[in-house]
Amino acid sequence: MTAVFDERAKANLSVPEEIHVEWVPPGLLNRLRAECRLAAALRSGVRVLCFHGLPPLFLNEASGSKLTLFLQNRLLVESGSLRDYPILTRLRLEVERWLLRRQLDSVGEVIVQGPSMKRALAVLVGAVAHRPRIQILPLVPNDISVPALTSGRAFDFVYPAESYG
Repeated sequence: MTAVFDERAKANLSVPEEIHVEWVPPGLLNRLRAECRLAAALRSGVRVLCFHGLPPLFLNEASGSKLTLFLQNRLLVESGSLRDYPILTRLRLEVERWLLRRQLDSVGEVIVQGPSMKRALAVLVGAVAHRPRIQILPLVPNDISVPALTSGRAFDFVYPAESYG
């Protein structure tokens, strides 16, 4: 098994020894090279999991059935206003929304964490001829018991997120 990661995440990831890792240096040209290698892998029949919420840039319907997309960023699925975000964030999100909509019909399966995200995605893919299979795989089971903290307050929702620095 091979994993392709941004090398800036190297210090934050613990990868099992049996997984071969290709670390991609930051930068547009390096990202495009990695995307080309990914497209070649998809053409050769390899199954691919995109864990960052976006399908590959160079994807076609023939390779999409082997592609699974893990999607958790609701901002990419819904069409709400982004005007309250800083201009660079707004621009990045608009590009990511466009890419997701452009490539979604070439994705075989999309994994989301809950029913509301599945519904929002189903609305989006309603306009797509080829519908990817949408599967709910919660990070933790819905019936898990979360003990109260020492303050006596229990959490209704836990959002795991990455942290840098």
